[in-house]
Amino acid sequence: MISQLEAMLEGSGYYFPPARAPTTRRTLRTLLTKPGWTSQEVRTMRGVLSALAGRKLYRDR
Repeated sequence: MISQLEAMLEGSGYYFPPARAPTTRRTLRTLLTKPGWTSQEVRTMRGVLSALAGRKLYRDR
């Protein structure tokens, strides 16, 4: 499942800049294999979902 998600994110251009891709992949793997997310991890997952949806979500102001 994680490999499939990484492939989808690669196709959406999520891993930018390319030099940060290994760190971002490691962060996502850690996030997806542990219970109880922090607020930063929730924001990360929202970014992931936005990338897969092809749009950026903005917080209500």
